[in-house]
Amino acid sequence: MEAKPFSDLIAGCNESHLADYLQVIIKIFRCWKSSQAVPPHSAVIALQIYLAGEFGAVWPAWSGFRISQDDLITLGYFGRPIAPKQLLGMFFL
Repeated sequence: MEAKPFSDLIAGCNESHLADYLQVIIKIFRCWKSSQAVPPHSAVIALQIYLAGEFGAVWPAWSGFRISQDDLITLGYFGRPIAPKQLLGMFFL
C-alpha cells in the first residue's frame, strides 16, 4: 500500500475531532497537517483504521475486521460483535 501524505489522509475531516481521537493538542495536529512536523507512524495507522472503519485498510489480511461505535471488534466471518478480551481465547476455536 502506498502511503498518502497526512494532509490528504485527513482532507475534509474535522481537525478538532481527530486531534481528540489521537489525544494530541490541536496545535500539534495542525503542525502534522501543514507538514511542519512528521506525525508518528502509529498516529497515521490509527487514523487510517479509524477513517476506513476496518483494519483491512492497513493490513489486507485483516479485511472484514471492523471497529464499531462502541469500541467492539466485529468479525465479518462470524457476523457478531466480539469484545477485545474475547479475542484472547479465539485460538482455542
